[in-house]
Amino acid sequence: MYSHFDSMLALCRERDWPLWKVICAEEQELNGQSEEKIFDRMEWRYTIMARSASAALDTPQPGHTGQPTLITGVAQAQAKYAAGAQTLCGPMLNRVMARALSCSEYNASMGRICAMPTAGACGIVPAVLLTLEEERSLPPSEGTGGSGHCQRRGGGHHPERHRLRSGGGLSGGVRRRRRHGCRRGGLPYGRHPGAEPHRHESRHD
Repeated sequence: MYSHFDSMLALCRERDWPLWKVICAEEQELNGQSEEKIFDRMEWRYTIMARSASAALDTPQPGHTGQPTLITGVAQAQAKYAAGAQTLCGPMLNRVMARALSCSEYNASMGRICAMPTAGACGIVPAVLLTLEEERSLPPSEGTGGSGHCQRRGGGHHPERHRLRSGGGLSGGVRRRRRHGCRRGGLPYGRHPGAEPHRHESRHD
């Protein structure tokens, strides 16, 4: 449907569609999936993102052997700094950093992550979207495209996101990928209907 951003904008004007609709139509054409299934999978991944972005904010995550990793405790320290009265970058940007570091720490502890765009950069997208939702008081669908799809389906509430907004993390210690059927550094699979490998997903041995 498109090969560069100009052609995406041209389609938006031609069909009077928002940008997310053009992207969703491309995904449907490439993979033969319904819009409902695409949003189901996106919401599922977003829940995983929200969990990893909050897991280490209050509870430092040790490695799979139980020993600290090089990054254990960094997200908690950044979250405390973000809550301080005086920060160099302001509270919003520091909350973004804390959430991104939480994803990295959770990844290093063998927790389940969404490897988008990569496992190493798994914190960037959730940190930005979740903090934007919080800062602008947006419903989840606004942060992920503005379609209102979650509201139409009656969903959109995730306990992890609620804890994140209220300043809390997840309890229960380390979530390990092996427990959830995941490979190290990869996406969850075998635990969700239609969780077959996707062209945008990466799994690492």
